[in-house]
Amino acid sequence: MRRNTTSSHFGVGARVGDYQIERELRREITGAIYAVKHQLLPRRAALKVMHHHPGGLRGMAVQVLREACVLESLDRAPYIPRVYETGMLADRRPWYAFEDIVGPTLAQRAVDGPLPAAELVEMMRDVAATLVRVHEFGAIHGRIIEDAIVQGPSGHHHLIEWSEVATLDSDFPADPAIDVFALGKIALRAMENAPHLGGTRSAMPADLLLLIDAMLDIPDDRPPIDEVHARLLALEIPVDPRTRRWTPYAGNAPRARPEPDRTVRPPRS
Repeated sequence: MRRNTTSSHFGVGARVGDYQIERELRREITGAIYAVKHQLLPRRAALKVMHHHPGGLRGMAVQVLREACVLESLDRAPYIPRVYETGMLADRRPWYAFEDIVGPTLAQRAVDGPLPAAELVEMMRDVAATLVRVHEFGAIHGRIIEDAIVQGPSGHHHLIEWSEVATLDSDFPADPAIDVFALGKIALRAMENAPHLGGTRSAMPADLLLLIDAMLDIPDDRPPIDEVHARLLALEIPVDPRTRRWTPYAGNAPRARPEPDRTVRPPRS
């Protein structure tokens, strides 16, 4: 079997680079995502291949490469997939392999009803922490939707889709306020679990409601994402002791080493 084919989509067992396709996961605007395994390394990953178009689409190819480059540049940012490698098919379509973060999407969790206040704030804190780094880098995510947010095994929320990421120096008009509005919009939907306001709103902390309202304001009056993140960190939300307690992202600071055990014990007889 050829390693790099020109098929529009790939079946089980097909190879892209050194990766073997196991199944299709989803389709995004710029390409299809597959669950894959490396042929040499003990690694399972996700792999994105640009959609096939007769004659090719240069703009879409540039966008797929932009996704990979932005993710690689943000490698130490919180809650984003790690890029492993990238390549090109025989028909010049780009692909890249990245960390496959497994867990329920925000859309799947919303099926069970509105998110409790603690879970809603945890989600917003995690996404905002990522967006702070994205905006500092000079880019916007551009597609903050329920299907793009996955709660991983650690309990934190990861942004897994980057098909509309744009840099502020690109030809695409990129406005960071877009991400702030989008996060506020999905927070409102997660709170209400309906397109209209309902009874759940009254059960939320007043400071959280004020923040979401500000995020949904006109672009010039929306707070920047770093202010959103700071206000989310300042919220005091009761957490059910039976659930995971959220730990603020500590940046790249080294983890504190545990103190050695200096207890004096009698010798064994």
